[in-house]
Amino acid sequence: MTSSKIALRKYINQVKPHILALTETKLNRDSKSVNPHHEYRWIGKNRNKGAGGGVGFLIHKDIQVTNEHLFESEGDSFERLWVQILIGGSKHALGVTYFPNDGLEKEKTDSLNTELLSNCISLESSGVEILLVGDFNGRVTLPSSYNGKKVLELAKYADLIIGNQLDLCKGTYTWSRRSQRSMIDYVLLSQSLRPTVKSIDIDDEGLFDLNTDHNLINLTLHKHAPVTSVQKKQITTSREIWNIKTDQAWDGYRKIIESEFADWSVKDYTDCNSLWESWKKKVKDAALISIGSKTVKNSPHEYINPELDSLIKDRKAANRLHKKWLKTGNSDTDIGLALWEDYLQKKHAVSRLVQKLDMEQKIKTVVNNAAKKSRSTKIFWKHLKGRKRQLSPSYIFDPQNQDNKLSTSGEIENALKDYWKELGNEKATQNDQFRQNVQEKVNQYEKEIHVSKDMTKIEINLVTVEKASTR
Repeated sequence: MTSSKIALRKYINQVKPHILALTETKLNRDSKSVNPHHEYRWIGKNRNKGAGGGVGFLIHKDIQVTNEHLFESEGDSFERLWVQILIGGSKHALGVTYFPNDGLEKEKTDSLNTELLSNCISLESSGVEILLVGDFNGRVTLPSSYNGKKVLELAKYADLIIGNQLDLCKGTYTWSRRSQRSMIDYVLLSQSLRPTVKSIDIDDEGLFDLNTDHNLINLTLHKHAPVTSVQKKQITTSREIWNIKTDQAWDGYRKIIESEFADWSVKDYTDCNSLWESWKKKVKDAALISIGSKTVKNSPHEYINPELDSLIKDRKAANRLHKKWLKTGNSDTDIGLALWEDYLQKKHAVSRLVQKLDMEQKIKTVVNNAAKKSRSTKIFWKHLKGRKRQLSPSYIFDPQNQDNKLSTSGEIENALKDYWKELGNEKATQNDQFRQNVQEKVNQYEKEIHVSKDMTKIEINLVTVEKASTR
């Protein structure tokens, strides 16, 4: 942020925004307070350890901040910050967050997303408008990335709108570096704020240089909500994939590749980008000729199921009923408490099902990955095993004496050691004695077999053998 201070001041003087939300400030606990403009107040959260990170707000002094410590978010380990402000007499919660790199730190991403969901549900139940922005490091368009799916889940479960998907949103890409572009930063807001949205502009042309590879997102709200209907962008639910068959013949592909690159030379290119584009086109053309492609259709909310949808609707209905009751000013606290308890039960039901579906998805991933044979298998099993730690059963029964319960690690270790050691010995056991009795019976039965003279009939006397109790 220190290096971008001049660029920020220039942008503030030119645009005069009421609020600026910043991510990747790169401020740590040893950093001094940095405020690029005297007409704004800085409310930030620095990263305690590690490079990068850090989030915060620059809020104009005319904006009334009623709570700088919402959820005490400035002091916990989650890379997100909440403050509460008043706009037109209504409470608004401003949130800014920074997600880990897409799919690399899934446990950390899941924890942050769960915390944000909990925060949003709490704010919604209190009647506070939500405006959450940040670098989510994920793609929500199909095929959605890991972080992108988390953004979609958060929007669905917390009943938020993704501003980037509104028709009035101009611009698409929020991150660019050379020829690479992507949409990884998002604006999420309450459904009730939807009519107040005047414009959302993504500066993917780079008109404002803030000394960063992220593009500015400018959100403008009406002071008073106009009566308008805002349509959501249609999300594409199909995509092209390679039509690779289980018995795919790769010889044809190799021959086409060889012919494509027969006269191709690196020396013909003066820059890396043009070389890459040429190489990629030849490989893609060869694949289209020999392998082909096919269109697959996906649901943008494939992780949502009817049961969860139903529970979410029940939760919203309970929340609306409780809010309506509060507005009546009725003094019957028993009814109000009962409505609140009903809402909490429905809220917890949603949370439990979300956890269940998440666990089912993880189990499905485990099963699918376990069946794969690749060089990543070892890494997968290490990840599945988790952190190294000493695990031992709380107790076992002695395998040589079922009445003896063993609870200490020393007793368990010695008992199992003796048991496995004795398995290789030829000592007579109760099972050995049983097998010996059976063998004697079989020998006896063989003598009772009567074979007719013409050898065409064999008569066997069947006898039931019962195992004696070994107790």
